[in-house]
Amino acid sequence: MKISTDRILTTHVGSLPRPPGLLTILEARETGREFDHAAFDECLAASVDEVVKKQVAAGIDVVCDGELGKISYTFYVRHRLSGITAFRGGDNDQPPQTAAHRDLLDHPDYALRLAQARAAPHGSAARRCRVAPGRSPTTTADR
Repeated sequence: MKISTDRILTTHVGSLPRPPGLLTILEARETGREFDHAAFDECLAASVDEVVKKQVAAGIDVVCDGELGKISYTFYVRHRLSGITAFRGGDNDQPPQTAAHRDLLDHPDYALRLAQARAAPHGSAARRCRVAPGRSPTTTADR
């Protein structure tokens, strides 16, 4: 454990923004759609590496993974406890409505920017989480 006797160490708790490609794969996993597990692992590792580097560059003393591997803390329990099933959207099969999704409804300008970012990924993690325009990011054939 990192300690200091001359200053208060910095850290944070909670989720950090996920790259659009990673978020798309997480949404596929949470809605029960097929996804490439190897691509997910590679994308997640690259995304965590990038977010840890950003924390170090910002001077954070005790870094974390930013909860990038979880779409939301409220859905995380499904992967840890038995008897909790995946979301099934019924007739419309829409992804679960997390707080982030509701926020997008209130801020359509941000939703547009997010859609544009998904169409044109950038940064090292985004290169590993590539999404071909008009294709699902969840299978190896699409990368």
